[in-house]
Amino acid sequence: MTRPTPPNDRSESNAEPPEASSARVHGRTPRSPGEPRAAIYRDGDVMRWGIEGDLDDVSISAIGMILDDPMDLGEQIKVTLINDLQKVRKEVRGVVRQVTRLDDGRHQIDVELFTRLTPLEISLLKMGLHHRKNDTSTE
Repeated sequence: MTRPTPPNDRSESNAEPPEASSARVHGRTPRSPGEPRAAIYRDGDVMRWGIEGDLDDVSISAIGMILDDPMDLGEQIKVTLINDLQKVRKEVRGVVRQVTRLDDGRHQIDVELFTRLTPLEISLLKMGLHHRKNDTSTE
């Protein structure tokens, strides 16, 4: 004997992924798994709420990110750099050196790192960046 399913029960195939719904609220397109991202943790935040951002540029001693909210110059932060497709997850610490407001209302944040990234880490994190920049330049 099979149990009937309730009429308001949604199956997994019809459920909207949480990333897509939150991206729609913020006016962005959903992020693909191959795009690198960053989770930022402020030192001054007692609750340690993470701020999700898009990784924009990576170098040996600095990173660039795009965030919805601005940050203070000189603020020390911990950043987790993530690229799920390449299976890269790296925690680094740094200080905010530059904040620029973009046309879409988001903010470009440049962070100077306290430690250097290895060439392999930079290469793996940049793989998704080239794809994203090529998509935006053709529009």
